[in-house]
Formats: sequence, structure tokens, C-alpha cells
Amino acid sequence: MSAPASATTPAAPHTVTVDAAKYPISKVTVYQDRAEVKRTLAALSLPRRQGQGACIVRVRGISNAVDSDSIRVDGRGDAVIVDVVAKEVYESLDDAVLSARAQATKDRKAKLAEIDRQLEDLRLDQALLADQVNVITSYAKAVTTPTSVKDASAQPLQGADVFFGSFVGQYANALAEIKRRLLTIDRDIKAKEREREALAEPSDAEGIFAPTSSRIQVVEVTLETKVAGDSKDETLEVDLDITYIVHRASWTPLYDLRVFSQSDSTKLTYAANVQQSTGEDWADVELTLSTAKVARSHGEAPAYKTRWSLCEYRPPVIRKARKMAAPMMMRAAMPMMSAAVGGAIPPPPPPPAPGMFGVRQASIVDYDEEEDDDTGNFRPPAAEIAAGLTATAYRIPSAATIPSDDSQHRVTVALLDLPVTLDHTACPKLDPTAYLTAKITNKSAYTWLAGPANVFLDHAFVAKSRLSMVLPGAKLTTSLGPDPAVAVQYRPVEKFTESRVSAGLFTSSASDRTAITYTQRTVLENKNTTKGITLTLADQVPTTTSSDIVVTLLDPAEKQIPKWASRDAAVDTDGTKAAGTASAHGSNASLNRAPRAPNVVLYEDLGVVEWKIELKPGEKREVALKYAVSYPKRITIEGLDG
Repeated sequence: MSAPASATTPAAPHTVTVDAAKYPISKVTVYQDRAEVKRTLAALSLPRRQGQGACIVRVRGISNAVDSDSIRVDGRGDAVIVDVVAKEVYESLDDAVLSARAQATKDRKAKLAEIDRQLEDLRLDQALLADQVNVITSYAKAVTTPTSVKDASAQPLQGADVFFGSFVGQYANALAEIKRRLLTIDRDIKAKEREREALAEPSDAEGIFAPTSSRIQVVEVTLETKVAGDSKDETLEVDLDITYIVHRASWTPLYDLRVFSQSDSTKLTYAANVQQSTGEDWADVELTLSTAKVARSHGEAPAYKTRWSLCEYRPPVIRKARKMAAPMMMRAAMPMMSAAVGGAIPPPPPPPAPGMFGVRQASIVDYDEEEDDDTGNFRPPAAEIAAGLTATAYRIPSAATIPSDDSQHRVTVALLDLPVTLDHTACPKLDPTAYLTAKITNKSAYTWLAGPANVFLDHAFVAKSRLSMVLPGAKLTTSLGPDPAVAVQYRPVEKFTESRVSAGLFTSSASDRTAITYTQRTVLENKNTTKGITLTLADQVPTTTSSDIVVTLLDPAEKQIPKWASRDAAVDTDGTKAAGTASAHGSNASLNRAPRAPNVVLYEDLGVVEWKIELKPGEKREVALKYAVSYPKRITIEGLDG
């Protein structure tokens, strides 16, 4: 009985294998901790199958640092992409690789044999020279040392002094030359021994443990032709764009900040250090740098899965779980034991007060000292980038080449010409020096990420600094170092002590308080005879929390200057203070009614008095700070002379 005729079995897909290295990478977008790579497989020749046939393009040699879930394939041509599969395979090494490995082993052993022969020759020369030293030393000792008492009492030979003088000179010269040669040979021996030690151990590609196969990444793309050809030899061409994410790639910003004091201008070079060790060289690629963080959810939108609960904070009781287990069990059993002998069982503790949305009881945290803390494996993102910054991509205008060597390669993002405002700052109590500061407004469309900066002033290198993140339109303040053209003299403090009378309602006590008046003078001089400057001078008065101690600011008068609780409470807007910020001792409305000292402010948290002073070219000015400290005689003040 013959078998029934079976249905026509579809033809197996035709497989075309290509090496990824033969198709260059065209575009790379580098993120903070990874990169997106685009590789174009242009003009792939595929056969037209009879009917709607399938064809598999097998791309081998993709980077081992690839995230297999991120692979995307786009195509152009008379074919439709049906499926994309990424996998790791192990392929046997070809004969060329094995032959090269054997030749490397042979060359290494030959080199070792040559080094051993050279070491043998060097050690032989070393021994011969050592024998020469011994012969010369023994001969000199024999000639200059008498062999018996009789010889010692004998008369010296005629001309012996001439002979010994000549002999000693020749002996010293010969011995010095031999020892120099010995020193050279000793150095050569040590160098050869180090070279031999480096070659003695076989590399990972040699020996019995050498791998006979290699792990490679393969992407299989299944295609179906749109139009069937009449002949199986007829071919079609398609283009495939393979895009994937690779790890072991990153970029960091760096800056060159050049300030020109005469023209009040700044040139900022915004650059980036790009490094990667993905196993693929990026040669002449279109490079883009992005500030975005690549999502780990592959495009899935986040959703709330837990509620936001508030409760009273109770610090956890930390104990060691195993050591405390037995005492806790004993204490838990004590109420039951009391009940067994007639005692009353204590009532349970009251529950905690309910919160707005629920109740959470305080719990005892079990701490095991042998457990490792795994939180260190997850590095939190940088604060500047995680603060809601909109991602920005910077496309490098020219083609870039970044080899896979894990080294930093510098590329230029932008060259920016920006205006700058130069000011001076002095805090002479801590340092009698005027420091030059630059205030730069980011008028570009670039976001300056936090990074190191080389700071230059008038073509002279000033310092290495670190810029904080600056958004477009925001301001950057950076120090340019001391300015020798501005002299600051902090004179010794003047102190005057007096006794005062404190009178009560019915009685009085004479001289029961001490009042000390301090006057601190600072002399400022602008030595620049062609340009005026703006200088912010800061000095300090003492503060106190004691009701017995009274500190009074006399010059400038405390009632005539604006006071702020802290520097953060005063919003600086181009030298003016924002209205509506309350002082620690009243509203701004009450302060505005009093006459004010110009350009002076008091920050009460630190007791800092700050002047903004305009110095004309060559001008010299004295600034005085005067304050009084009053306290009862019965107490001793601590920190008054600080």
C-alpha cells in the first residue's frame, strides 16, 4: 500500500551571512553611560525565491557590549522584515587564528632561548671580571705586606718609592675600569631577567587552557520578498539599518573659560571627553552627545503602584538579630509566666494615632552584621541631571573617530562668545586679598553640564575649577584668583572700654556693666590707573544668643541699613535687593522709612556686613566698621577677641 501523497513542504529559508565589521558605523549617539549605534548594511544582494519566499540575513560580529533587547532593524527595498532575533553563539576558531596562535607560542619560546643564552654570556663575563679584581687585589696585598719579621726589618730596595707610586696608580685605574664594567653587566643582567620573567608565563591565548572557540553576537533578520522572481538566480538589493544600545561608552563635559579683562568678554570652549570600550571602532561617524538618561523600561510609561502614606516618625530600634533573639523571647514569655502564677496579664500597648491615609506601626529592624549592603551597586544619577532637566542632544558638526581603547577623546561641542561682568570680592578678616570674580550669562541655547574647567585670564592660566550646571539664560559666577592691582589693608582693631550704670525703678547699681567699642578700618586702593572697579567688601561683627550680652552696630548705623536673615533670603537682581523678603526683626516697609546707608547690607545669621564700593582709577578709600559689645561685669565673655 503506497503512502498517501503529502502536501508540498515549503522551501527552507535562504541564509545570507555577513560580517558586521565590513559595514561601517554611520551614526552614534552617546549618553551619560551608554551609546546608541547605527550601522547600515547597504546593497545587500538577496535571491528572489520562487513564490513568496523567506530569506534570513545573519549579521555576525556585533559588539559584545550590546543590549540585545534594544536592537532595532529598519529596511529599504522589495522585502518585508518579518522577525529579528539576537543571540550569542560560540564559533570555532578558524585555521588562520589557530596557526597564528601556534606561531606566537613558537616565537615566544625562541625569544626565551635567546634571552637565556645572553644571560649565560653576561654571567660568564661577570665571573671573569670578578676574578680579575681578586688577582689585582691579591697581588697588591702580596707586594705591600711583609711575609716575615726578617723581611719587615730589612732595608727597602732602592727606587721602591717610585715603583710603589707607579703601581698604586695603575692598580687604581685598572680596578676602577673593571668595577665600571661589572656595574654595567649587573644592570644588563637585571634587565634581561625582567624581560624573561615577562615572557615566561604564556598568554591567555596559549597553553592547554587557550580557548578554541569565540563568543560572538549574532542578529538574524528574517525577510520576505514582495515580488517573486521568475528565476531562482534573480537577485534583489535591500538596505538594512541596524540600531542598538551598547554599554561601556560615556561622555563627560569639560570647558576652557578664557576671560579678557580689557574688553569684558569671554570665550567659552564647550568640549566633551568621549570614551568607549565596546569592541567596535567608531570611524568618521556622525556623533551626537545627549544629556538624556536611557529609560530602562523600554518605552513603558510609569504608573503608581503604591500609595503615599504619612505617619509619625519613630526611630527604628537597631539590634543584632541572632544575639538578641533569646532575650526577646524571654521577655515575651515573662507576662505569660506571671499569669501562670496568678499575676495579671498586662494590657497590650495602645495603637499609634491614625494618619491622614492610614496607620503604620513602628517595627524593629533586624540587622545582620554579616549581610553585605548591596545598595552600593546602584549609583544614583548626578543631581544636576536628575532635577527635571529637559534632555538636549548636541550634534558634533564634523565627523569624529573614537577608537575602542577606553581612552578619553576630546571633541568640541561649541565655541561661545559671551559677555562678562568683572567684580572684586574681599574678606580681609580672613584674607587681606582682593579676588577677581567673573559673572557670565549663558546666552546660548546650550545647557552647560557640571564639569571641570580650565580658567584663563588674559591668556594666562589661572586655575582649574569646576563649573556647576548652567541652564540657558542663567548666570555663572567663577573666581579668577587674586588681583594684585587692588590692595587691601586690614588695620589693627581699635578698642575702647568704659563702665556704664544700670538703673532700676527704685534702686541703682553703679558701674555694673562693661561696654567695649571696637573700630575696624580697612583701606582699599585701586592701583589700576585706567579702569575703575566694583568691589564687594565683607566684614563681620559678633552675634550672641545670650540676653545679658548686647551687640550694637554703630557705623554703619544698624537702623539705616537693610538687614536680611541670611544671604539666601536676599535675592540679588543686578545689585538690587528684591522687595517682599522679610527681615528677622521686622518687615521691609518699616526699614524703608528710615534713611539708608548706600550699598551696605547686614546678614544677621553670620553677622556679616557687606559693602558694594565703586573705586575709580587710582582711588584709595578707607572703610570703617564700628560696633559695641555690652555685658555685665559678673560674667566673662568667650570668643570676644575672635
